[in-house]
Amino acid sequence: MRKILTLGLVGLLIVCGLAIVAPQGVKADTLFNEQFSGDVFASGDWWKTDSSVSVDTSNGWMRISSNGGYDSYAEKNVSFSLPLIIEARMKLESGGQNYRLPYITLLYGSHVNDSIPITYLPGSGFGWKLKDFTQVDTNAPPGENVWWTVKATIRSDGGELQAKSDADAAFTPITTVSWSIPNTITKIRFSQPWDAVCDLDYVVVSSSAITTTLPWLWIEIAVVIVVIGVAIAAIAIKKMKK
Repeated sequence: MRKILTLGLVGLLIVCGLAIVAPQGVKADTLFNEQFSGDVFASGDWWKTDSSVSVDTSNGWMRISSNGGYDSYAEKNVSFSLPLIIEARMKLESGGQNYRLPYITLLYGSHVNDSIPITYLPGSGFGWKLKDFTQVDTNAPPGENVWWTVKATIRSDGGELQAKSDADAAFTPITTVSWSIPNTITKIRFSQPWDAVCDLDYVVVSSSAITTTLPWLWIEIAVVIVVIGVAIAAIAIKKMKK
């Protein structure tokens, strides 16, 4: 009986150790989902710099048209705590001066550099941009007028970027970047490089929360507890017979 009790205690220690080091799951809760099915400017949900920015409600996307100026944009005030995941499907139709995508940007302060812009610009020293240009060209748009979807995980200490075309079944990991930023995002911005014609089909923001121990570990713990209980009961019965 002592052997059973000892084995039960050893098993419990092993399972508790597994619970500590086991992979943790990630649960995503949607914080914001904009599909542009209505005029977000008329409703006051978004703000825009000028009349070149509009919502094409027939197609269900936001558009920035060419107007002879530079850097038109639309933005929305938010308050999202990190970590979060942002996903956006967008297209640069024309006039990007070699840029292949518009900018989708998360802002966390009032200074122009208090932001995490995401875009793609081919060429030496450029590539995918996740806060700064990464010089990475993995799974990038081959040219203008191509829909591309980006997905970025943003934390206060860094983030990861993924991307896919409409033909891709899954996202391709692009790059990982380190930084140090505050824990709250205050604005989402969609903007054109130069005087490019740009479209934003949707933008979705989700929070990522770490779950606790996986369910099967709790099952193992319960089994070990039962074994210990049986062993203790057997010992108690043996002593009573004496």
